[in-house]
Amino acid sequence: MPSSISGAAGSPPLSKRSSFSLYSSLYSLGIDVSSMRSNFFCCSPSRYFLYISFYFGVGLFMNQLGILLSIAQFRYTFQVFTCYVCYLVPCSIAVSHLKLFDQYLYGLFFLAPLEIGGYALESSIAFPNNLIDVLFGVRNFSLFMVVFFALYIPLGNLSILAIESSFS
Repeated sequence: MPSSISGAAGSPPLSKRSSFSLYSSLYSLGIDVSSMRSNFFCCSPSRYFLYISFYFGVGLFMNQLGILLSIAQFRYTFQVFTCYVCYLVPCSIAVSHLKLFDQYLYGLFFLAPLEIGGYALESSIAFPNNLIDVLFGVRNFSLFMVVFFALYIPLGNLSILAIESSFS
């Protein structure tokens, strides 16, 4: 393999360019990825179990509430596990050391692709003429869902702290 690979015409070879680091780019935006990583990997097994149990229970409840109120539902029941446990638990743990408002902002960042993608791919189903459509309009449904469900991150972390403090 050559020691340097040519870049675009007139640019230095890739090996001579300054190295790109995703971490340094995110850090320059004010996102401290290393503290998020250490926060995520330093959790005790009992805390993971608490997060998983809590978010899975909330996910099952909210999916059933969405069906009952004819707002929205997951197409498949297993999506409760993948979205709430496999996606929200790591996101929630990663930002649990931040202030509540910052957790909410990260919640917006984390939930936007999940909610918008779910409705675009039709793996999440919005019922026609649901309460949110009636109050805010059809075009604002996904926006409302992102803004609402972003609250899960700080409220989930507050709930976990409350549960942990009740057992200590």
